[in-house]
Amino acid sequence: MTPNWVTIAWLKTTAVELEGGKALMEQEEEELTVPNIQAQGDHEHEKNKVIPQIIATLISNIGSFGAGCVFGWTSPIIPKLKSKDSPLSVTMDDISWIGSLPSLGAMFGPFLGAYGSENIGRKLTMLLITAPWTLSWVLVAAAPETITVFVGRFTQGLSFGAFFAVLPSYVGEISQGNIRGILSSMSQIFITFGLLSQYCIGPWVSYHALTIGCVFVSIVFAILFVFMPESPYFYFSKNRNDYAHKSLKWLRGHDDVNRELERIQVHNFKIQLDSRVQSLIAPLAVLKDK
Repeated sequence: MTPNWVTIAWLKTTAVELEGGKALMEQEEEELTVPNIQAQGDHEHEKNKVIPQIIATLISNIGSFGAGCVFGWTSPIIPKLKSKDSPLSVTMDDISWIGSLPSLGAMFGPFLGAYGSENIGRKLTMLLITAPWTLSWVLVAAAPETITVFVGRFTQGLSFGAFFAVLPSYVGEISQGNIRGILSSMSQIFITFGLLSQYCIGPWVSYHALTIGCVFVSIVFAILFVFMPESPYFYFSKNRNDYAHKSLKWLRGHDDVNRELERIQVHNFKIQLDSRVQSLIAPLAVLKDK
């Protein structure tokens, strides 16, 4: 089958765009030789201030602390539910479901988190997750019957499944290379602190006191994280270059970020280029088959 003139025009336009992008990438590769990369990286790291990056990472990982609370909560609560003073009438099967439902909910959360991260941004997605996260603890705290606890626990898993689909990308994209590994490891530390908080406090307070305390973790996260910047990588992927510039200036603590912005732009262009190549190959394969 002979391709019509519309298809040919589209293929020519795409080829021109790809050629222009290839030239830009070749220019960048000439400038980014190994000695230049090392010299430029050392120079930039000397100028950059790490404190803003550390602050953004610590605040974002309040969510990791909250995840630790979710999975550590059952340890001090189960004995309370088994006691004669239990706030709820539960069976052993109910207790098993209360412990396992967060893991079941976490299976579905990453799909929501990944979709939100790519379409509305890392920061806004994590802030929106705060709503079901807070609601889930309210349901568990005010539960008149076991089914309400089930819904709350499932929602907790769903929330943190979505949250951890976004958090690693956010921390990796806001941090500079020489401290990225350290900052990325913070999530596991905060999860451990969350678990430890439940183990240490839970045995000494009531069911409702411990659960209501967990509600405030999500509220503190939302209040503080709203002041943190969005990932500059996300802004560039949506062609919002001015916002990317402002975000990176805040994160690096100075105004001279043009070189790093160029590298981010090339990185995003390579991703878009791969996507365009795949979209170019697909219709050609169809035309060949016909």
